[in-house]
Amino acid sequence: MSKAWNYILAHWRGEQGLLKSCLLNGFIFPSVAVIAVVYAGLVAEAEYFAWRFVSHRELVANPTKAGAYGATACFLTSLPVCLWAVVGVFRCGLRNVRNSANTTNRRIGGAIALLFGLWLTASISVSAASVFSNAFTHLISAGVTASK
Repeated sequence: MSKAWNYILAHWRGEQGLLKSCLLNGFIFPSVAVIAVVYAGLVAEAEYFAWRFVSHRELVANPTKAGAYGATACFLTSLPVCLWAVVGVFRCGLRNVRNSANTTNRRIGGAIALLFGLWLTASISVSAASVFSNAFTHLISAGVTASK
């Protein structure tokens, strides 16, 4: 297997160190993924949605329709990276907490990693609820106004 695949699997299994697991894989990689997906979505959204889904006049009259599609697409695209990060942080934290050979500091670090993983899970859940709630609200209101 390639080095990249081994790295991905090592994090998924919780085999990496606490600092690398939490800081690099749990914070930096998901942040970069979300920023990249949002940027790509903003660049592609106007062109694609204006051309494919709605006419230019409808896009100007109802920009939230395109925004709802774009927000949902951005969230679903970055979700696998965020879930990979959460699972790896949780497993790393559990490994460090459960290993009785670890020092007290390492076990405390594992507990902090578990709390960080819990925070990541909560933030992803809140983001998901917000994105889908806004998307469905805008799509429903756009559908209702279009049918009148």
